[in-house]
Amino acid sequence: RLSELKRQCLEKEERFQNIAGLSTMKTNLEYLKHEMAWAVVNEIEKQLNAIRDNIKIGEDRAARLERKTEEQQVLYNRSLNEYKALKKDDEQLCKRIEELRKSADQSLEPERLERQKKISWLKERVKALQDQECSVNQEIEQFQQAIEKDKEEHTRIKREELDVKTTLNFNQRQLKELKDSKTDRLKRFGPHVPALLEAIDDAYRRGLFTYKPVGPLGACIHLRDPELALAIESCLKGLLQAYCCHNHADERVLQALMKKFYSPGTSRPQIIVSEFRNEMYDVRHRAAYHPEFPTVLTALEIDNAVVANSLIDMRSIETVLLIKNNSVARAVMQSQKPPRNCREAFTADGDQVFAGRYYSSEYTRPNDLENEVENKKAQILSLQQHLSTLEKDIKGNEELLRRYQLHYKELKDMVNRRIAMDMILKMADSQRFRQFILLTPQSM
Repeated sequence: RLSELKRQCLEKEERFQNIAGLSTMKTNLEYLKHEMAWAVVNEIEKQLNAIRDNIKIGEDRAARLERKTEEQQVLYNRSLNEYKALKKDDEQLCKRIEELRKSADQSLEPERLERQKKISWLKERVKALQDQECSVNQEIEQFQQAIEKDKEEHTRIKREELDVKTTLNFNQRQLKELKDSKTDRLKRFGPHVPALLEAIDDAYRRGLFTYKPVGPLGACIHLRDPELALAIESCLKGLLQAYCCHNHADERVLQALMKKFYSPGTSRPQIIVSEFRNEMYDVRHRAAYHPEFPTVLTALEIDNAVVANSLIDMRSIETVLLIKNNSVARAVMQSQKPPRNCREAFTADGDQVFAGRYYSSEYTRPNDLENEVENKKAQILSLQQHLSTLEKDIKGNEELLRRYQLHYKELKDMVNRRIAMDMILKMADSQRFRQFILLTPQSM
């Protein structure tokens, strides 16, 4: 019981202490409220002072603005009075100008109509000149196109003339060589051949060759049938001008000799290097055979075994048939199985015939070559006449073009002068009007 009372006593004591502290807090609260009230009053006074200052500034500005507004009102009233006076003057001036214009129109009407008529005539003249200018310009373009076309044609004909002259020169050289070969058979194989053979003989005598070179091969063969000349020439081609050497040492000596007679860049004869033999090859087992037509080998008389062996090695002449007639050659080689060991055939015209192909000859007979030379000369003459005509046309068109360009310039100048006159006449009325404006204040 005693402990319970002691506990209650302690609780009462603690509650009393809390009540005493609350009283102190109330006292502090009252003090703080008092301080706060004075702080609010001070802040409000500051704000009121700022407001009073602003009101004072606004009142000063309002006073200045009111004075300025009064000044603007005076200025506005003055400007309004001036505007009314100017407007009245303007109305009187416009009325006076209109009176003067009517008076001038009545007095200057004939002159104005004459000017209008002149202007209309000038417009029509300008239009006619411009149409003529356009037409002349078209003519100029046509002349320019014609000149350009003629110049292109002239260039083309000039190139064609050059090509024909080149062909003519080549044909003339061939023809000359053929004619020379009638008096000197060796020249048929080239203009330098006689001199080259003399040089070969001299070198051989001096011991520069192991064996004397053989050639040209064409000079070492003979035809059994002259009608087969073109066929054999088509078959052997450059081999007719070729030479045979026993070894490469002899070949080098021969090449050195050839350099003396054939300038750099020109075609030299072929040199065949093969060991010289005294007997001709036995080609019976591989030679072509036909009961009617010979091979190239059997159609030739060849005394030198070196020549025969070289042609066999280089061209297989034992396998090539010679058939004069073109149609027969086609029938033998293409309409049936070709003869045994036969690879190809040549016709009297020089055409080359295979089992499945046929090639026309590029070689020309002497008579045909003479005709070709004459044809080329006639063609060159025709081209030169055409060139002369074109040059005359170009010169004539260029002269006409120059005249038309000069006429075009004159028309352009006339158009510009007419347009300038038109502008001057149009400006006359406006000039008269400006004079009225300048004279109006003096008359008023």
